[in-house]
Amino acid sequence: MNILYVIPFISPEKGGSVAIPYINSVHLKKMGNDVTILTTDFELNNYQYYKSLTNLGIKVIINKTNLNIGLFVVSLGTLNYIIHNINDFNVIHMHEYRSFQNIVVSFFAKLYKIPYIVQAHGSLTHFNVLHKLKLLYDVLFGYKLLKGASKVIAFNQKELKQYVSMGVCKKRIEIVSNPIDFVDYVNLPLKNNFKKKYNIPETKKIILYVGRIHKLKGIEFLISSYAYLIKKMNYDNTVLVLVGPDSGYLSEVKRLVKFLNIDNSVFFTGYLFGENKVSSYVDSVICIYPSPWEQFGIVTLEAAASGTPVIVVKGTPMACLVDEGKFGFSVKYGDEYELSSIMKYILDNNEFAKTLGQNGRRFVFENFDLVKIGAKLEKIYNISISEINNRLY
Repeated sequence: MNILYVIPFISPEKGGSVAIPYINSVHLKKMGNDVTILTTDFELNNYQYYKSLTNLGIKVIINKTNLNIGLFVVSLGTLNYIIHNINDFNVIHMHEYRSFQNIVVSFFAKLYKIPYIVQAHGSLTHFNVLHKLKLLYDVLFGYKLLKGASKVIAFNQKELKQYVSMGVCKKRIEIVSNPIDFVDYVNLPLKNNFKKKYNIPETKKIILYVGRIHKLKGIEFLISSYAYLIKKMNYDNTVLVLVGPDSGYLSEVKRLVKFLNIDNSVFFTGYLFGENKVSSYVDSVICIYPSPWEQFGIVTLEAAASGTPVIVVKGTPMACLVDEGKFGFSVKYGDEYELSSIMKYILDNNEFAKTLGQNGRRFVFENFDLVKIGAKLEKIYNISISEINNRLY
């Protein structure tokens, strides 16, 4: 099968909507499929990431960014590539939802009768500051895009309901979990490797955040709660480590850290991947994902796969998974006392923390197997191809 993946950007700093296609494309290639990734050079600064794809036999087409309007990346090279190459593919899988690439590719896919699948990666909602522009996109292009899709992929029931609310027939929605590539997690790095690299004393207990430094990630809530922990609860044998790239909010976060006078206890590492990121999980007592808006924080599953307990926000899809797998806690967003109290409880109870870690590792390995998810995707592709062929003949 010849599969085209369409992604607005390929830089891994953009989070799960890049990481998931990366993992899936590698596995689909191993299953005997040909995979091409069509993307842009928008904020591309990690060339090692996409070169690792080409080394595995995955073709990566990177087109020049001609215009960027609030992450709506316009690349005329996408249009040129699709016009000349679309007939090379049996099926198209679009990652993200509101993009110039999707508009162009879906038009020619329908013209040439090639099935396409849409996977929104939690981007369907209108809640942020760009909600009016998002609504405009939906009216002009989005609803039509979803209507023309052979299948759409949701990662849980909450996103399924969002698709339905936008007029997608429930029969065309497939629930597919985001996978974890267990290669990085079967044999974990040795303890204290991360601490040594960043000169963190072995006696210090690490509280970890992994993700983009972005306003919508809830980082202020975490930092304020951490300040409460060390000042009001006198728990000063800890450090807070924030792992992730700046998405325009780092200066604000650093100002808050300075205002709260906790500069000496907070570390910023920038973006990490591979063994370096896994080492940060392994050396941490707790990983906290404080976003109240995140649809699917893969960070929490990576932490669990590393044997690290997690804390997330109540009412999020991840809170349901944490509760089901019994590998952490969920807290009310904004309740600094609750978050700091739970942090202290885990930090004070080593055996309990170890049990949570074991539960999480077991739960992730049993439920987010890349092999099973790859087989499900391949089945969705084959069904989509078969259905469109049956309509043609």
